[in-house]
Amino acid sequence: MSEESEKSDQVSVCIVQKIVSYEDRRRFILKTTGTVLIMLGITVLLILLPFMIPSLREAIHKVDNSLVWVLFLFHFVVSNVISCCCFRCLFMSPLNYFLLTGYAVLSGLVLMVLCTYYSIYAVILAMTATIVCVLATIVFAGVCKKDLTSLWFVACVIGLSLTIIMLGAIIISFYVDSTALYWISMVLSFFLVLYFMFTLTMKIQSVIGGTNRQIVFDEHAHGVAAFSIYLDVFGLFVNLLNLTNLAR
Repeated sequence: MSEESEKSDQVSVCIVQKIVSYEDRRRFILKTTGTVLIMLGITVLLILLPFMIPSLREAIHKVDNSLVWVLFLFHFVVSNVISCCCFRCLFMSPLNYFLLTGYAVLSGLVLMVLCTYYSIYAVILAMTATIVCVLATIVFAGVCKKDLTSLWFVACVIGLSLTIIMLGAIIISFYVDSTALYWISMVLSFFLVLYFMFTLTMKIQSVIGGTNRQIVFDEHAHGVAAFSIYLDVFGLFVNLLNLTNLAR
C-alpha cells in the first residue's frame, strides 16, 4: 500500500479513534480550545465593529434588508461545502488554520450585519447568555457519566426534524400575521437553543475523550473539532439573540 493511501486511511478514521495518551489528549484539548477562542475573538470583534463605528452601521442599514437572508444563505452553503467537500482540508496544517480563520471572518460578517438591527444591550445580553450556556454545557459534559457520543443518530433525526419545521415556518410566514410569526420564531429559537446545547455536549465529550466514549476525536482532528464546536456556538448565539426580543 502506498504512503498516500495510508495517510488517506488515517484521515478517514481519525475522528473516531480513541486518544489513549494523557499528553496527546491534553495537547489536543489545548489546540482545539485555542482555535475556537481565536475564531470567537475574530467574530466578536466584527460584531462590535458597527457599534464602535456608527457610520458603518448606517451604511449597512442603507442596504436592502434582504442582505441578512442572502448572507445567511451564503453562510449555510459555505458551511456545508466545508463539511462535505473540504472536510479533509481541516486535517492539513497550516491549511486548516487559514480555512478556519476565513470561516470565522465570514461568520463574523454575517453576525455583524444581523446585530446592527439590535441594540448593543441585546447583543451583549445574547453574548452573556451564550457564554453561560457554553460553560453550563462544558460542566455537564464533564460530569455526565452517560456516553452522549453514542446518540449522534438521535441528534441527526432531531436536526432534520427542526430543519423541516423551519422550512415550514418560512412558508407559513407568508400567510400569518406578525404576532403569530413572532411567537413561532420564539418557540423555534427556544428548541434550537436546546438542540445546539445537546450537540455541543456530545462534541465536548468527544473532545475530552475517555475509554467509555463511543466516538472520540483523534489528536489530528483538532481542526474538525474546532469547526464543529464553533458551528454550535454560532447557532446558540443567533437563537439567543432572537430570544432577546422577549425582553423588549
